[in-house]
Amino acid sequence: MALLSISLAGCDPCVGTLSCTSPAIRYEGQVVSTFRGDPLRDIPVAFVRQGGARLSQDTVRAVSDSTGRFLLEMSTLEEGEVRGSLLFDPPAPLEQVVIEDEVLFTTRTSGDLRFLGIWEIPYPHLRYVGELYYRKSGLPAEGLLVEFRRTGGVKTASNTMRWTTDANGRFLIDTEVFGSGQLQGELTVTPLPPFKPFTVPNVEFRTLADDSPVSLAGRWGVGPHLPYSGLLVWSDLLTPAADVEVEFVRTGGIPVVPERFVTRTNRFGTFALDPVPSLDGVVIGELRVRPPPPYLDFVISNVTLSTVDLDQPSELIGQWQIPRK
Repeated sequence: MALLSISLAGCDPCVGTLSCTSPAIRYEGQVVSTFRGDPLRDIPVAFVRQGGARLSQDTVRAVSDSTGRFLLEMSTLEEGEVRGSLLFDPPAPLEQVVIEDEVLFTTRTSGDLRFLGIWEIPYPHLRYVGELYYRKSGLPAEGLLVEFRRTGGVKTASNTMRWTTDANGRFLIDTEVFGSGQLQGELTVTPLPPFKPFTVPNVEFRTLADDSPVSLAGRWGVGPHLPYSGLLVWSDLLTPAADVEVEFVRTGGIPVVPERFVTRTNRFGTFALDPVPSLDGVVIGELRVRPPPPYLDFVISNVTLSTVDLDQPSELIGQWQIPRK
C-alpha cells in the first residue's frame, strides 16, 4: 500500500484523467499562404526555447503536411510555461518568418494536443483588376477575351493567362507568382466585331506579399480613336497663344462624331482634336482659327487624322503661327 500511495502522489497533476505521463509540450498548428489562405506543405517549422521550463532540447522541429498542419512535440525536464520564438522557413526567395514571444505550456496528460493557431506566410502574388470600356459609348466592354503573355520578370505558373471581362468590363488578375518584384508582359484584347484585336505592350505588375486590397491595373478603351492635338503661337511674340477658338470641320474620310465642333487652346497654346470615329480609317478636315483682335482669322486645310487602337498620349500634328494685322 505504501508503494501505491507513492505512485498516486506522483500523478497528482493527472487526477481524473485516463493516464499520466512525463511532462511535455504537444501543440498542433497550421501554416497557410496569404494568397487565398491555401495550406502550405513541406514548410519547416521550429520552436526555439528562450526561457521558462527546460526542454530535452532547446529547439523543437516539424514540417507541415499536405493540409499545412504541423506537430510540435517534445518532452520537458520541468513543468510550467516555455517561452520562445516560432520560425517558419518557406522556400527561397521568400524570407524566414519569425514570431517572437510565444508561450507554450507543458502537459502531463496523455493525448492532450493543444492548438497553436493558424499562421500565414506572405507568399508573393498578384491581386489586380483591369477594366475595358467602349470609347464611343463609354459603356463597359463585357464578354471580351483578355490574354496576358509574360515577357519577363518574376515567374508564374504559366506564361499565359486568360480572362473574360464581366458585366462591368472588368477582369481579375489574382494569381500566385514564384518570386517577388515586377512581372512584365503584354495584354492582348479580342473584342467583338467590328472591332479588331489589339495588344497593349509593356504592362507591369508589382507583386504583393500581404492581404492588400485589389488595385486597378489599368483602364483601356476598345474601338478606334483620334488622340491628336495642335499648337498655336502668336506670330509677333512666338509665345503660346492661350484661349484661342478653334473649330474643326470634317471635309472627308470616315464619319466622326461630332463632324463639327469648337475647342479652345489652353495656357500652353495647345488644343485637342478628339472626335469619335465609327470605324478604322482616316478622317480629313479643316481647322478654322478665330483669335481676338488685332490678330487675323485663318484656315488650315487638309488636316489628316488616322485612327489608332491603343491608348496613348495625344500626338501633336502641327504648330501654326497666328498672323497679326
